[in-house]
Amino acid sequence: MTEYTIIVKIPNAGNKEVSYSVNLTGLYEDYPGDYFRSKENRQRLCQDIQKECFRTISDENLDQIVAKWISDIKSGFRRTTIALDLPPESPAIPSQTSVSSTTPTPATTATLDYRPPVKKPDPNLRKQKTSTTASNSTTPQPNTTPVEEKTEEPTASIETSTNQADF
Repeated sequence: MTEYTIIVKIPNAGNKEVSYSVNLTGLYEDYPGDYFRSKENRQRLCQDIQKECFRTISDENLDQIVAKWISDIKSGFRRTTIALDLPPESPAIPSQTSVSSTTPTPATTATLDYRPPVKKPDPNLRKQKTSTTASNSTTPQPNTTPVEEKTEEPTASIETSTNQADF
């Protein structure tokens, strides 16, 4: 089992250095690309470096790190250094909380957005209330029988009964 270390230098963070090591055995030592094809291994590398330097690592940055490291491992180097300008992490939103286990992995780390539960009304309770209030109601119910309205017929005027002008 051989230990390989990558050191990421971040010039725009005051030349901060972050190191990450892995132990490779057997075929992974001969074919390091196979180790980094695993999404879990790539995410662990990315998360650990981000946690150390408080910087955001994009997919392109991660690809650069992995490509350089694979190249050096194939060449027999046990220590690799790469310089990258990484943007600062965006501040955490206060309403979000992070849940993690003792060994954080992509499958066990989650970000939750807390929202209070919404209480849905019980449809049976609503029916009971409306039937109870309808039977105990003291207000008079409107009469639903139709009422005939009397309409007056228009009276005919002289101006409207002829189509000729009064000149």
